[in-house]
Amino acid sequence: MLDANILISYLLTVRPESAPTAIIHAALNRRYTLLLPEELFLEVRRRVATKLYLSARIAPADIERFRAILAAAGEGVPPLRGPLPEQGRDRKDDYLLACAHRDGADYLITRDHDLLDLPASSLSFTIVLPGEFLRLARNAAIL
Repeated sequence: MLDANILISYLLTVRPESAPTAIIHAALNRRYTLLLPEELFLEVRRRVATKLYLSARIAPADIERFRAILAAAGEGVPPLRGPLPEQGRDRKDDYLLACAHRDGADYLITRDHDLLDLPASSLSFTIVLPGEFLRLARNAAIL
């Protein structure tokens, strides 16, 4: 599962050498199963709409096209219902943690230190930086 910051990084600049680009392209080539909660795209839309730097560079139509492309290659997951358990320092991240747990994610890929600093022993999945995921995937011959 990807955090919104990975999707936004990809939308800002598709550089072939970047970890987000390699991760997205691997998902598009179905090298791993990308879980796609609808809440993830709600967060991307909200962040782009509320940050001038992002809204000047990413059009809403680009987000929707990107969502459709990812949806064709990934696996949509149902929306969360009811109150979310408070798990992280930033309540806005709780949906990612809940979805990753509920939907059986192996990894949550992020650059968010509020997530990266969570104790691994309390999670059913591993939270990693993009570069670390690439290293692990290459060692497992996924990429």
